[in-house]
Amino acid sequence: MAVVDGTVGCGGFEYTQCVLRTSYKKRKKRTLENEIMEDIRLGNFWILLEYPFQQHPSNNLNLSEEEILIELSTDTTLEIKFNENNNNLSNSEEYPTLSEKAIKLLLPSYPDAVPREKRQMVSSDNNERSPLFLIVRREELFYFALMCCHLYIKDVQFIYPTSHIMMCYALLIFACATALVAPAVIGEWWKTAVFYQIYPRSFKDSDNDGSGDLKGITQKLEYIKETGITAIWLSPIYSSPMVDAGYDISNFREINTIFGNMNDFDELLEKAKNLGLKVILDFVPNHSSDQHEWFQKSVKREGKYTDYYVWHDGKLLENGTRVPPNNWQSAFIGSAWSWNEERQQYYLHIFAEKQPDLNYRSPYLVEEMKDVHRFWLDKGVSGFRVDAISGLFEDTRFLDEPKKDPSIPDDQLTFESLDHIYTQDLNETYDMVYQWRALLDKYTENDGDVRVMMTESYTTIEKNMRFYGNATHDGAHFPFNFDLITDLTINSTADDYVSVINKWLNHMPTNNTANWVLGNHDRHRVATRLESKRVDGLAMMAMMLPGVGITYNGEEIGMEDGFVSWEQTQDPNALNAGKEHYLEYTRDPERTPYHWDDSVNSGFNEGAPTWLPVSDKYKQNNLKAQQKLENSHYKIYQELMKLRQTDVIKEGSYSIEAINGVFVLIRSYHGLNYVLLFNVGATESTVNLDTLNDIPDNLTVKINSLGAQNKREAILNKNKLQLKGYEALILEAA
Repeated sequence: MAVVDGTVGCGGFEYTQCVLRTSYKKRKKRTLENEIMEDIRLGNFWILLEYPFQQHPSNNLNLSEEEILIELSTDTTLEIKFNENNNNLSNSEEYPTLSEKAIKLLLPSYPDAVPREKRQMVSSDNNERSPLFLIVRREELFYFALMCCHLYIKDVQFIYPTSHIMMCYALLIFACATALVAPAVIGEWWKTAVFYQIYPRSFKDSDNDGSGDLKGITQKLEYIKETGITAIWLSPIYSSPMVDAGYDISNFREINTIFGNMNDFDELLEKAKNLGLKVILDFVPNHSSDQHEWFQKSVKREGKYTDYYVWHDGKLLENGTRVPPNNWQSAFIGSAWSWNEERQQYYLHIFAEKQPDLNYRSPYLVEEMKDVHRFWLDKGVSGFRVDAISGLFEDTRFLDEPKKDPSIPDDQLTFESLDHIYTQDLNETYDMVYQWRALLDKYTENDGDVRVMMTESYTTIEKNMRFYGNATHDGAHFPFNFDLITDLTINSTADDYVSVINKWLNHMPTNNTANWVLGNHDRHRVATRLESKRVDGLAMMAMMLPGVGITYNGEEIGMEDGFVSWEQTQDPNALNAGKEHYLEYTRDPERTPYHWDDSVNSGFNEGAPTWLPVSDKYKQNNLKAQQKLENSHYKIYQELMKLRQTDVIKEGSYSIEAINGVFVLIRSYHGLNYVLLFNVGATESTVNLDTLNDIPDNLTVKINSLGAQNKREAILNKNKLQLKGYEALILEAA
């Protein structure tokens, strides 16, 4: 049996190693939290305590001389009660319920319990059953035994030296204690987290050079913490010529000088850690910059780098002209193939010409990119958002992709006009995600703190769900759910909202976590796309739904798109479209600088020309102004962050329906209910919740949208709830 750390000392106390082993064969790889909680639910676990007792008589478990064993069958039931006054228990005939002090001792937040960072869980790689190890203070174990005054046991098989019944009691009590401690130990922090996407170049410019930077982000971390955010996700900060806003990376292990240097990043990490904020990085695996050293060496066919990219000789026409090998199109307009004169071959680029696609059929490249993961994980990041994952692999036959409309001439093909059966969502892509998840899990196993992976793919719901994993492998912790972006319009009804949300929840594999995305750096801001009057209701909906919340910086204050002229345009997608059509393709409006206050350049910097223009709307809509108001988009968002800390939102059940044009979401937990009413339309509507028997007659307004006719603390009757157009309310019902 593997032993981790054995007995260690901390603060003058000795720690004793306990081991939990599952007694059933796992059908798929699971998280440590799921492993423990399922074992406890089934009663299928062994508990072993390292302690100087006689050798266990059972040889098949290979127990050491310092171990004793209690095996609980699937029919085991336990009823444990404690003495409230902590008296000598042998004379007690009364069996009061669990004392407050005893409950606190089971929780890692209790000051006298083992510090959370000392409760470690890891798994053993050399055992099919993945033994789990938990460090616990011996003093705690004896305390539980001391307080036990009654223990009802049914169908329990004891295997231990008969003279040590008291220690067995202690072990049984510790088994129940583990059920409370394990989730906090393991750190499944991400499941109800809010991830705040920061677009670094537009967030805060600390040195007044026109571009946001890492020091600017560091300066604003307190704001992020005060808002109630769990983790920040940084769009690319790596070395880059900035052809595509940093997604053309020239060194995956360096910081772009526009944003600062590695010391700046380390300071950001340290401050975020001190504030209790997680830091997630954008990982861009599909391609690099053509300025990357790897590409330069690949052009010259140097050693292992020869096949780091996708190269092809192309085809020779009858007239001797060499052309690309097939009809594959770039997402940024034009052929996905460009000729390299020095190498005398075409290279693939699904995005800009200066973003050559990496070749994941090269084992050297695969290991190189895993090393990139390790580099940043070793620095202390808590995971990655994986960019544009669908196009990671291509079919090696290099066949033409079928046209969606066969009548389209070959010279008028676009990325959107092809069915991407040879360049998107190949089976190998999912396998690579599973490999990256395994790498992240090794870091998680070392200290119990989950390193999270979230994937970006604009694909079908069925294909997107495959990123969660399969029967044998875990994949991404969650693939981004863009349905609220792609499937909702300003004309969508409450029924449409229900349908879009249920589509994800109904397709999602069992025991996985949903997520809700309203906007990002590639799509027009939600306040522009779905109108600013719906901002509060949409935020309430996204933050009350079960699972992970995603916020793009500025959404918390209802920022709208800024106007960017053709002359000011930076986006290569828009530039390739030309002046007449750039507005159809540009992503610059949603990337304009953040509105901190109403001073020069919205407080983004001290007045230097900005890389993209600051929106004229900043004087009316900025954070400082909203912080001063009694009710504002920001104040509502902050209240939602507090609401997400409740058990109702973290653990509660949910129901969704549309009633008379109003979107209704109910979250319930142990008799407490939160009810969201969101009138998505412009006209007044009345809702009757009389058919919901679990909801009391009178409801209290907890949060109301801007301009709502029903204000906070108002008491409303569930039989007649009137909402004007776009009004949104969160009601509390106990």
